[in-house]
Amino acid sequence: MENKIMGILSIIIWISFPVIDLYGQTPHLSGKIEISVKHRTLSCNLNYDHIPEGYELLLNQAFKNPNIKANDISIRTNKKNNSENYVDAVQYELPPNTRGSINLVYEYRETRAKRDKIGPYDWKGNLAFNHNSIRASEQTVWYPIWYNPTDGVQLTDVKYDLEISCNDCSSIFLNGSLPQGGQYGTLSSDKAVPLLLFAGNFDFDIQRGIALVNSPLKEEQDIAVIDYLERVKAFYASKIHMSIGHDLTIMSSEPTSADNAWLFATYPTIAIIGTDHQGMKGFFKEGNLDEVRISSLAHEVAHYYIGNVFQPRGPLFWVLLEGVTEYLSLQANRHIFGDAFYDAFLEKYKEQVQGLPFLHLSDIGHQDEVSSLYRYAYVPLLLTAIEKEIGNDSMWLWIQQLISYKDTEYSDYAFFKKSFIQSGLTENTFTDLETKFINGPKTGYHIHNTVFP
Repeated sequence: MENKIMGILSIIIWISFPVIDLYGQTPHLSGKIEISVKHRTLSCNLNYDHIPEGYELLLNQAFKNPNIKANDISIRTNKKNNSENYVDAVQYELPPNTRGSINLVYEYRETRAKRDKIGPYDWKGNLAFNHNSIRASEQTVWYPIWYNPTDGVQLTDVKYDLEISCNDCSSIFLNGSLPQGGQYGTLSSDKAVPLLLFAGNFDFDIQRGIALVNSPLKEEQDIAVIDYLERVKAFYASKIHMSIGHDLTIMSSEPTSADNAWLFATYPTIAIIGTDHQGMKGFFKEGNLDEVRISSLAHEVAHYYIGNVFQPRGPLFWVLLEGVTEYLSLQANRHIFGDAFYDAFLEKYKEQVQGLPFLHLSDIGHQDEVSSLYRYAYVPLLLTAIEKEIGNDSMWLWIQQLISYKDTEYSDYAFFKKSFIQSGLTENTFTDLETKFINGPKTGYHIHNTVFP
């Protein structure tokens, strides 16, 4: 996965599947978590209620030999590799009669040898200790995640009641609840969310309902970022007719490697990872808002709709997850910053794809065939061409239709076509779009001439 400094292209490298109602209840996690940033340790004693039938457990392989109990009795598990879904995950198959709840005890200590093995690289799935904090997202699989081996669904979202302690921390944050000051906190959420853990020595603030965790900005700059986010949220809500269902949290963190900087969304948190001006400070240039750099936040806000409300799965996973999201951010930033800004982004996309061959959507058989340039540049150009053909209102009707689908939908080309037809396009109109832009002999020519007449 490509790592991009905040700018023209911002990326998200994992999206959670929604919580599924099991036996009328949602998965619930409770217990104790102990952290030491100085000694780089993470210890968990967790209870998981409401075991979903037919699911197996995923846990980061760094947690060696977790002790798993049911009814206070240690149980034997069948240990499997799960590298297809998580590079660092181990899959545990529980005995078929395991019901009710389970207890898991496990710990991790980062050694110099382990740091040397990782090397100078950081990413969302990294169990990231730096000099003053720990960061662990749901992609890290630092907490047990239920996995269905039949359909590949992963249940990252949980309700929780957790006691977290860190004797060398000044603040603790867990996605879904407000940050807390001190070395100990009881954190809970009655809404199911993916768990992003951040603890260490940092300040936090609440401004207009938005939590700012470890922001390096001045107060007036924080307010400017919030103003931008509120305008983006209002624009999406007016077009999609659905408001974001959470108060956002903005979290800033230094990477474990100075060479890496990126953004990701673990709703309701948007995380900005970067050192100095590669991070949140880069939203401002000579004291003024840098429109290009901050525009990447619109992409992450759009992931509420594509990636949270609607979760694609199948060959067009990246096309929908990142390509449609980039198209949405293009619309939001045009509304906020104007046509000149919008045109400059389209020109940037054009430069990036110039002369390169791209598969037709109908020829994509696996999500791995969709490169970063395809999802972040080619797809926004393709959708812009379709928009110019059918009209902006019709495109928003398509977006509304898209997010109405459940995660059980398989996101292949047939699904892509169905979504447009069900949004109100006629078969003949879509056939014309196919011939001209999607899978005809001169798609590149027609996309270029439509977007850049």
